[in-house]
Amino acid sequence: MIYLNRLSKNNGMRELEYLRSVPECENGFYNPASLENLSSLESFKSWLEEKENESLGINLKEGYVPQTIYFVMEGEEVIGIGKIRHYLNENLLIRGGHIGLGISSSYRSKGIGTKALELLLEEALNTYGISNVLLTNSETNTASRRIVEKCGGILESINSGSCKYWINLAKKKVKKK
Repeated sequence: MIYLNRLSKNNGMRELEYLRSVPECENGFYNPASLENLSSLESFKSWLEEKENESLGINLKEGYVPQTIYFVMEGEEVIGIGKIRHYLNENLLIRGGHIGLGISSSYRSKGIGTKALELLLEEALNTYGISNVLLTNSETNTASRRIVEKCGGILESINSGSCKYWINLAKKKVKKK
């Protein structure tokens, strides 16, 4: 069963090991942790606290918006990571959007990305009240584009190699809590 586990300062070694395995950038998805954050359990715990605060809007860097990170889980194993930005600024309207998603390479092409995006969409609507969701991805990332389209994404434009999709959750049947 695939589910989301919201990042918290209580996360531990399984999340640390997962993030250590994620490339810095792959197909337009950026690992939210730097090598410095992942160098030890202590530095990772500090990073977790910083990210938990950012999700609450505490100590945001200039130009950033609150963002909550979720680990995509199968049983007790971390198999992906998702990010929900609580609202958009001008930069995120161009590239980034509301949701980012990355699935471990060994779990791709199994429908997990689609299920994870469906869960993130439910969370966006039910937790953050986002009913019109923007997703952007690389024009060349056909797998990501298929996932977004399976989840109801409507392509608005392609600019500078970046696709801009909107999903209207009011029109789509999304589970409400």
